[in-house]
Amino acid sequence: SATRTHVATGRLVFTYEPRGWPVGLLTGYADDHGGFCLEHVVVFPTAPDRTLMPLLRAGIAEAWARGFAHITFFIPNDHPLAEALTALAGRVGCTTYAHREDGYFWVTYKP
Repeated sequence: SATRTHVATGRLVFTYEPRGWPVGLLTGYADDHGGFCLEHVVVFPTAPDRTLMPLLRAGIAEAWARGFAHITFFIPNDHPLAEALTALAGRVGCTTYAHREDGYFWVTYKP
């Protein structure tokens, strides 16, 4: 089956609502080192064009406001948007800190 079900506890969901209605969200969890591990970035199909960058910037600001020291995430090589996501990660100040055969780990630190 192409459908997967995933239920997780202890996750944070940052809903992006720039005009009072949700247009995207970020999910993740607190890691063991004072940081936030970003799992999903979702821009809803009905969101206005150019929602992704403001969503990311708002999510990063929220992570800093909640006291996280860093944000980490993984971009798998086989993701259909891996090249674009890699470029986007650099645009928001992230750098690679480790890699595996199947992808790269990224981090950004609280200023």
